[in-house]
Amino acid sequence: MAESAQGTPADAAQGGTGQGGTGTEPGAKKNTWVWWAVAAFALIAAVLGYFLLTSGEAVTVPEVVGMSEDEATTTLEEAGLAVGSVTTTPSADVPVGVVVEQDPAADAEATEGDAVDLTVAGEEGAVAPAIPNVVGETEADAISAIEAVGFTARSFYEWSTDVPQGVVGEQLPDPGTVAEPGTSVGISVSKGPEPVEPAAPETPEQPAGETVDVPDVTGQAGDSAVSTLNGAGLLAQTFDMYDDSVAEGSVVSQYPEAGTKVLKGSSVAIVVSLGEEPSSDPDVVEIPDVVGMLADEAEPALGSAGLGVIPLEFPDDAAPEGQVIGQIPEAGAHVSADSYVAIVVSSGPAAATAGGE
Repeated sequence: MAESAQGTPADAAQGGTGQGGTGTEPGAKKNTWVWWAVAAFALIAAVLGYFLLTSGEAVTVPEVVGMSEDEATTTLEEAGLAVGSVTTTPSADVPVGVVVEQDPAADAEATEGDAVDLTVAGEEGAVAPAIPNVVGETEADAISAIEAVGFTARSFYEWSTDVPQGVVGEQLPDPGTVAEPGTSVGISVSKGPEPVEPAAPETPEQPAGETVDVPDVTGQAGDSAVSTLNGAGLLAQTFDMYDDSVAEGSVVSQYPEAGTKVLKGSSVAIVVSLGEEPSSDPDVVEIPDVVGMLADEAEPALGSAGLGVIPLEFPDDAAPEGQVIGQIPEAGAHVSADSYVAIVVSSGPAAATAGGE
């Protein structure tokens, strides 16, 4: 019986082994749950880190108004911000290139990497330009003054008895108006007094058949030329044209030419220079050539060009009666619209005109 109770050493070893195997199973399960917890924590940490990295830190926008654009850019970048749009504007008391506004404003909360828009004093410098006063200036001087401050000029032309020809009588907008560069300024340029149709000269009574030589009046002042012709017993008809080579107010040409024999009391047409032709004047027209036409054809041709007609008759042995043998001013001359042109019309042979002299 005692032998049965002790057992063998092998039996004791088997029994220990069996009990040890049963005791390790709860520990293995516990280690598995620990690894799952560590993995979950790592995933959460990674997601949170990504969120923090991508969302950026909160920063306070620094004050950059009053800095130069370069200084403002450096200050914003050092604060973790970027420069957005940069616009310019005229400023009354801020030097060119200095920041006058920012958006967002200083001390505002922003996220790292956000952009701040800047407004800086523009190239025009301290102030927006004002429209200069050009009333009383010549057209050329007025245009130069307007363009010098960054505006554009647009000329209009009007007849005026109060403002000398070529001088600005009015402007719009008014002088002193502050406007954006490139604004159009209208100027009204005088064309001088509106021409009126000259009255047909009264022919003084002269002895029949008495002739005189037409004096040379080219180069004389207009008034002096008229006096010279009147002194020779002739009547003067005055016409105007633009001529860059002859001083304003001086006689450019005459018809008939100097030395021509004409009856006393005849008319002599003289052309007086208006001086240099104004630039870009839409009311300046070119006189068409009507020499060789009949008078009835020449008058509508000149009228269609916006010109009036004064017919002057002269005897001519070679041209049939009624044919235009000359014109004053000559073809191709530039004159103001509504000016008058003299057409010299043949009255037939001189003998018949002189009453058989």
